[in-house]
Amino acid sequence: MTSELKRTAIRSLTTAVLFACAATVFCLVSNPVQAQQNTPPLPRNVFVIDVVEDCNHAYVNAVNPNESASDTSPGDTIVVQGTIYPGGTLKSGAQTNLPTAPGAIGKWLSRAVFVVNTAQFSGGVSPIAFATMLYMFPDSSSSLVSEGLVPNIGAAEQRTVIGGTGMFVDAAGQVTHQNLGTNGTGCFNYRFTFTLKR
Repeated sequence: MTSELKRTAIRSLTTAVLFACAATVFCLVSNPVQAQQNTPPLPRNVFVIDVVEDCNHAYVNAVNPNESASDTSPGDTIVVQGTIYPGGTLKSGAQTNLPTAPGAIGKWLSRAVFVVNTAQFSGGVSPIAFATMLYMFPDSSSSLVSEGLVPNIGAAEQRTVIGGTGMFVDAAGQVTHQNLGTNGTGCFNYRFTFTLKR
């Protein structure tokens, strides 16, 4: 076997091992959701996570400097943190759970621009924002990134997976973003169902 063939074989084996590791991790992550819904196992490239958005670490920059803190306008920006849990951890509706609860598997970060005003937001208009989101397992050395719309409570949106780092370096695909309801900080509980092509 030539040196080039050996290098190609090693690269192929490494890619296969990394994908298998990622699949194993997220097959385990998605098990709670399967148990709740009594559904067959998810395909190896599909996994589910839940996120508790943390209003204690939410920072809004209003497009109108005279806007009250309780108001929202199109163009307002927000940076907010959160905690990642295995899929199926969180319940729908108004909950009291906190992002400091045990069982976390990673950290989440979102940078968003609102596309609705206060009345639309309160009236349930969806989507409410456009955002870039970073999912870290547990930090930036092993992460996924998605772009797309943010749904209001009870709604869902399809987002694009635009890449990642570490075991997800070649990641591509889409993620279904569900807004389950609110948590104890006043922000949202989310569920993300990823379908990766590779």
